[in-house]
Amino acid sequence: MTSLIIGLVLYYFAQDRLVNAENTLLKQRSQTANTGAQDFLEGLRDPEDKTLPPPQDYAEELVQSVADPTGLEVLYVSPDIEPLAARDGLGNPIDPGKAYEGLDEGEIRDTAASPRGKGRLVWSEGRSGYVAMWPLTASDGTVKGVLIYDVPRDDLGETLAYLRYGILGAILTSILLTGAASVLLTRQVTRPLSETRDAAIRVATGDYAATVPVKSRDELGEVARTFNYMAEEIERYVGEIQEQKSRLEAVLEASPEAVVATDPGERITMVNPAAARMLGITASDRGRTLEEIGAPRALLRCLREAAANGVAVREVELEEKAYWAYAAQMDRGQPGVAHNGGGNPGIILAVRDITEHRSLEKAKTAFVSDFSHELRTPLTTIQSAVGLLERARD
Repeated sequence: MTSLIIGLVLYYFAQDRLVNAENTLLKQRSQTANTGAQDFLEGLRDPEDKTLPPPQDYAEELVQSVADPTGLEVLYVSPDIEPLAARDGLGNPIDPGKAYEGLDEGEIRDTAASPRGKGRLVWSEGRSGYVAMWPLTASDGTVKGVLIYDVPRDDLGETLAYLRYGILGAILTSILLTGAASVLLTRQVTRPLSETRDAAIRVATGDYAATVPVKSRDELGEVARTFNYMAEEIERYVGEIQEQKSRLEAVLEASPEAVVATDPGERITMVNPAAARMLGITASDRGRTLEEIGAPRALLRCLREAAANGVAVREVELEEKAYWAYAAQMDRGQPGVAHNGGGNPGIILAVRDITEHRSLEKAKTAFVSDFSHELRTPLTTIQSAVGLLERARD
């Protein structure tokens, strides 16, 4: 579109230049022709009395002598502003009345009154162009009429047609060249962007080894290098996270304690195998709440106490087994957030089976009690015997 506008502007100015050039050429050629007309007129002067014949007698010969060598259309107008003779650019006679049509009589009179050798270019509405008017003045200063010169319309139209075709061809050529250059430039710009987009999609789908070829040192090349660096860093960070996740999963898998994580809505997000053995909570329960799967009320109270206070510790007895439950907010920076079904932070719940520990505690207590009882009985007997012996001695 830009090329078309530029071409039209150039066409306008070029056509204007051509018209100006035609007018300048017309003035120069008409000036030369008028000089020849002046010489022709002086050649008609009577050698004895130095007089000139009437304009009607030499009008045809005058315009022929001017039209033949110059190729201009010539109209001779008498001092009385009467068209006397006319010839076309090929020297053929034409009707002077028709040649006179469309000309401004006032301009012709002004030209006749102008000094010798002072021609003018005058716009002719009837001919839609400029004509050159020159006064035909004898050597004694008397005005013998006006010569009006014009370029044949066919010649001017043909020249303008060649110009139009040439400029239109240049415009079309420039549009094609500009279009081809735009396509090449667009491909040079969009291809690296498309490669970067494809690589970004691959990275988004998990292919962190995706890279963009660096083909230049400009801004696009810098974008490609930056993207490759970003992809390498993402791959490294993801690798570290995966390694940490694997370690954590290994720890959770081997942990004897049941571990359950919930989101702010109390929905289960993670469980370990110990939770399935101890609490009956499996990986298939993810996305459900502890209340939905029928978790013990004591665990729910522990969970909600941690949501309200940040941390909760309880001993829970379930089915003749004793457990120690520890619950804490994942975001310890927001303790005391009230439970509202979605506003509290996520909770991680750890449950340890302390049934055996309880049994050992009970066994220890029983052993100490029995040992104390058994030890207390002989000591009492010995103490009584010692008392009797002391009394017997006395």
